Amino acid sequence: MQTDIHPYLLIYLIGCALVVFLTLFKVVVFWFIGWITKENILNKNLKKLQYPDEETFTSKFLLFFGTLVLEAALSWVNVLVIIFQIIKMLLTVIREALTTKPEAVKALRFPLRNNPNMSREAVWAYLSALQIKVGEKQPSESDLLYSLEEVEDYYPSFNKQAALNQLKDLNIISKDIILSTLNELNTLGVET
Repeated sequence: MQTDIHPYLLIYLIGCALVVFLTLFKVVVFWFIGWITKENILNKNLKKLQYPDEETFTSKFLLFFGTLVLEAALSWVNVLVIIFQIIKMLLTVIREALTTKPEAVKALRFPLRNNPNMSREAVWAYLSALQIKVGEKQPSESDLLYSLEEVEDYYPSFNKQAALNQLKDLNIISKDIILSTLNELNTLGVET
């Protein structure tokens, strides 16, 4: 069959179609890997402390579609980029699986990766404890207050005292720091 399409244009269009196919394949592969590694549950828990997403489904869809069109326009360049992204993701998962982790870190990560119904206060407590176990400095009273207030700004129903009590139960941070933070909350007018 004779076509009037220039061979270079045909190669470009094949690259565009391949980008669309590989992008959809990448989305499915990333979702599947997230499901296997329970990254989806971790992300659900982490979203409980992040700024609420106020974008509508329509705006998210339009952004995805616009990005897909732009990526398809890059044709073969983006084919190479997507293949690199898939390989990088697979290598990252393998590296994560082979990396040894201390038992304390595993114990703190387990609920975050396996319990999608954790309260916002429990997620905050586990993340705070995990940050210390992975090498960050012990937070001071003001650090804890700032972190609690930041979450409360996003979610007014966030119970700071319950979050501190959960953190205290994990026995990671000095009880003196937690008690002084609780006392400071009481003096600031937070109900007990």
